[in-house]
Amino acid sequence: MKVITRDGKIAIVSAEHAFVCPEYGYFKACEADAGRRLKLDSMGNDACIQSVESAGIGTVYEIITEDGATNRTYCVGGAWSLE
Repeated sequence: MKVITRDGKIAIVSAEHAFVCPEYGYFKACEADAGRRLKLDSMGNDACIQSVESAGIGTVYEIITEDGATNRTYCVGGAWSLE
């Protein structure tokens, strides 16, 4: 899945990838739709999804973990995610 936010961040992830949602926890990329919010940083900033589309098949990874995090969160394409 290719998830693009209104501020231009792009995350290419599997359909089952879990994004952190500021309202209630998390949602899978396959459940994402335009207007849904993503948590973008540990300071609580977030952005709305502009579009979600198929990205085909391939290996994609860029994991940046948050120092000291105990809940297995990491940053992918600028958006916080859950393992």
